[in-house]
Amino acid sequence: MAGHTKRYGNGWAYGRSVEVADCPDDSLYDGAQTSLAIQTINRIKNKKKPFFLALGYFRPHLPFVAPKKYWDLYDPMQIPMADNNFIPFNAPSMAMYNQREMTACYDLEYVKHPAYFRMPEKEARMLKHGYYASVSYVDACIGRLVDELEKQKLMDNTIIVLWGDHGWKLGEHNAWGKQTNYLNDTRVPLIVYAPGMKNPGSKNNELVEMVDLYPTLCDLAGIETPAYLQGISFKKLLNENSVEWKGAVFSQFLRPAGEGIDLNKKNYMGYSMVTKSYHLIEWYYWDKVTQKPVELVARELYNLTSDPKENFNIAVYPENKDILEKLSEQRKKGWKEVKNKLITNKSYQ
Repeated sequence: MAGHTKRYGNGWAYGRSVEVADCPDDSLYDGAQTSLAIQTINRIKNKKKPFFLALGYFRPHLPFVAPKKYWDLYDPMQIPMADNNFIPFNAPSMAMYNQREMTACYDLEYVKHPAYFRMPEKEARMLKHGYYASVSYVDACIGRLVDELEKQKLMDNTIIVLWGDHGWKLGEHNAWGKQTNYLNDTRVPLIVYAPGMKNPGSKNNELVEMVDLYPTLCDLAGIETPAYLQGISFKKLLNENSVEWKGAVFSQFLRPAGEGIDLNKKNYMGYSMVTKSYHLIEWYYWDKVTQKPVELVARELYNLTSDPKENFNIAVYPENKDILEKLSEQRKKGWKEVKNKLITNKSYQ
């Protein structure tokens, strides 16, 4: 049609959602990237200046394509399905995403909004199987990299950081994909290795954010950290579990008109704050022209102690008014307040 182009998958185009490839690891992107990274390490290892090497892995991301040997690690009938395959109780209409990323796969074009669609079990198991295989494939790639660093005797002078850019729902909240404020989407893997760590392999449950990575790397490498950064180094968390740390972390997500089931067809911005005990989300009408929030229209509050999977929005109950208002005020003060409190605390110095 003249003057109009229909974009397949609304601009996303993946082909099939899963594929079993009977091929060597290096035949696919992530394996080939790993081999190239190993070649690069061998090329630059003896240079007089320190090196920085960044490697981005595509998996686990749609489409779930991995060599057959990684698929064979799992029996799809033994893979557990999500036990909270329902939208959180009392969740507002703009909270959930319409799953259009899934419909970019031509075998999943029939997928609808999770408010009125449930993925058939056969496809759900297929997708989870593909996700697991993809994770195992990338895990093997990372193992090859670490083995090479050990082989080249670089581990005693190399910092390694492994992290993801977002989470992914695998049937949780009756949804598949990302693009919500829930922890399934905003919580990511984060593994840091640094020479001289007191307890390598240990786990720390303090709250950190992606903006903390840059200052942490500067701190570990002995590089001056710019004062204007929003994040703060979590170097101390690598060695101590009793450090006074951040009381809250922040994120936000825009829900464009048409992506939810909202009859008003308006844009919404969801401002999110996570503490150790609660997750608060406040939804505002969003003015795309001024790029500012207009009016508070909905709230979500999840008790992460009693409800860690975020199944029950308790913001709607009058008895939670006080804690809701307290957290709301804390959220409005934002990351600057949290950072200021942290850097002025004597236990941090």
